[in-house]
Amino acid sequence: MPFLRPMAVGWRQGVLRRTGLAAVVGSLGKTTTVRCIAAALGEPEPLLPFNQFGLLALNLLAIRPGRKRAVLEVG
Repeated sequence: MPFLRPMAVGWRQGVLRRTGLAAVVGSLGKTTTVRCIAAALGEPEPLLPFNQFGLLALNLLAIRPGRKRAVLEVG
């Protein structure tokens, strides 16, 4: 979905410019790691609680304005 990338870049640079992001990548243990990081930061459960198969743009667009931090799973 190449059309999502420019939208996600604009969303990140505009609306989410003050949001701290942590992206977890790898082949094993991402979901557990994301949940542990979110719990340690006092954040709610991840917005998309499953692997988006590398669609970082989709994960970024799911973050709502006003959040201080977000943890993303990207596989």
